[in-house]
This record gives sequence, C-alpha cells and structure tokens, in this order.
Amino acid sequence: MKISFVIPCYNEGANIDNLIVELKRVEGKLPSYDFEFLLVDDGSSDNTLELIKRAAQMERSVEYIGLSRNFGKEATMLAGFRHATGDYIGVMDADLQHPPEVIPQFVEALNSGYDMVATRRVDRKGASGRYNFGANIFYKLINFFGDDVKLDNGVQDFRLMRRSVVESILSLPESSRFSKGIFSWVGYKTHTIEVEDRPRVAGETKWSLFKSIRYGLDGLVSFSTVPLRISTFLGIIASAAGFIYAIYIVVKTLVSGIDAPGFATLACLILIMGGLNLLFLGVLGEYIGRIYKETKRRPLYLIRESSLKQK
Repeated sequence: MKISFVIPCYNEGANIDNLIVELKRVEGKLPSYDFEFLLVDDGSSDNTLELIKRAAQMERSVEYIGLSRNFGKEATMLAGFRHATGDYIGVMDADLQHPPEVIPQFVEALNSGYDMVATRRVDRKGASGRYNFGANIFYKLINFFGDDVKLDNGVQDFRLMRRSVVESILSLPESSRFSKGIFSWVGYKTHTIEVEDRPRVAGETKWSLFKSIRYGLDGLVSFSTVPLRISTFLGIIASAAGFIYAIYIVVKTLVSGIDAPGFATLACLILIMGGLNLLFLGVLGEYIGRIYKETKRRPLYLIRESSLKQK
C-alpha cells in the first residue's frame, strides 16, 4: 500500500532539510508502506525549489512540482491532490508546525475503518492574541451562517484520507476553494486527533492579517448565502421603519405645522442608510465577484517543472 503526502512549500528554504529528516524518520517507522512525499513549490522566491530538487535526487520517496508563480496554498494543495498516486493521500505544512510523528496514528485510524483522519490543535500557544481572537470569531461566524458545513475550532488541514475521499474533493469544480469547508462538506467517516501546537522551526509565517481576513471571507461566502438573506431582512426592516417614520412626520406636520429643526435626525438617517447600502452592495459584490471568477474558467495553477515524469 502506498501513502502520499502533499506538502505545499512557499519560501520554506530554512525548513526543507529538517522536514526531509523528519519525513524519513516516519518512513522508517512504517516499513511495510511505500511513501511518496510530494513537495509542491508555490513560486518561492528563495532557494526552496533548489533544496527540494536536491532532496528528490537523493531520496526515492521525494517528488516535486514547481508552479510557474505563487498561486496560493489552495491551488498548491489542489495540484498535489491531482498528481498524488497513493492509496492514502494526506496534506501537511512544510514549516514542521504539523508534527510528522502522528502520521502512524493516521494510518492506524484509516486501517481501523475511518475514511479521513485530521488533527485539531488543543491550543494556539505560538499564535498572537489577535490571531486567536480572530480565529475564534471566524469559527463562530461560519458555524452560525454556514449552510452545509460545521467546522470544529482548531481543526487543521493536516490530515490523511483514503483515495476515494480525495477523488470526491477533486470532483468539486469551483475555483474559489476553501479546503477546510470542502473537507467538511464531502462528509465521510472522520476521526480527529488532538495535538499540541508546535512553533515554527525556522522562517516566518506567510499569513498576514489581511490574508487571514480574506481567507475567512472566502470561507463565509463559499459556504453560505446567509449574508445575502441578512441584507434582505435588514432592508425590509429599514424600509418599514422609514415608512412608519414618514407617516409620523406627515401626521405631526398636519397637527402642529412644519417643524424646521430636525437636521441632525435627517443627517443621521442619511448616514445610517447610506452606510447600510454600501455595506450590502459590498456583500453583493463579493458574491458577484466569485461568479465572475467562476465563469472565466482559468486554471488554478500552472506547472513549470516536475519530477513526476523524470523518475
């Protein structure tokens, strides 16, 4: 039986050598399995690809794909899933925050009848308080608004799946991909392993505040139409309130005459309603933008070079 692990890499030159050492250690613990470690370089600007190529030349189990530019982690994972050849296929980060030593537990869980096994962080000791707060808010929002998915707070991309699960994931044609939601949406019998958070061995995180917010918005929009419904309901409420207020003004004018003061009230109403209009135009724009992206049907990534046809 063959086990493939897809490992997205972006400017991880400082971690590649340590990663290969740990992966080979895991391979030695499971001698009855064939391994394929598919490192996918996402257009790195450092020496990541050169180190991956060297590892592929030295280790039979290491393969690589080099993308033509930086397409993002979602596209990188998709490229790996499409080219992985294992009976079991997994994904993990290259920064060693995902502990490779739990891979034997993955294999044991799949052999016991599960279709997918994932990890969940029991804490985020290495993350900032701002990141933790934002992550907690995100999981609450997507679980409240989500139409088809429920996400456990702290569940990671680090997981191992049967090939049938990966084929189901690959059958989803959308361009705006949110893997955490997709892993949940496809279902299947899933087991979760709790792990302690590990600090990065070297290098810096690639997730800025802006990227994290954008990723969260992608998740909400990809798996929920509730924001559109909220826009409709609030629009109805605001219109009803405006209509009632208009009746009140007409009646008051007929009873007591024109009341010149009221500029502050009028200005506040204009600002509030204008702000709501802009907000909901933005929500609508997020959905329209994704429709536009889907209709273009551009490939999510381009491969510049690969070892898969060389060995």
